[in-house]
Amino acid sequence: MLEVTEKAINFLMDLMEKVEGEQKVRLSMVENCGGNTLGLVLDQPHGDDEVIVIQGITFLVAKDLYEKAKPITIDFIEYTPGAGFKITSSLMGEGSCCC
Repeated sequence: MLEVTEKAINFLMDLMEKVEGEQKVRLSMVENCGGNTLGLVLDQPHGDDEVIVIQGITFLVAKDLYEKAKPITIDFIEYTPGAGFKITSSLMGEGSCCC
């Protein structure tokens, strides 16, 4: 299951209007000292992707990653000094910080 908040959808819709060509939003694994996290990048579909369309935005995630990470929630949060996406999934809590 992939849930995307209205705030995140609105931000992505605004972003997509500024990007040349037809892009999709990929959820990908990012490994850092705190463990595994999910990140967002613009990309094109691959043969092993789960393709999910929510309010006209196409999200891509490798099927094996999707099975490990679901349920996934994408939100857009604003905070001082900026803003960004907050992605939560069943992968949360893995690893420990070494920084």
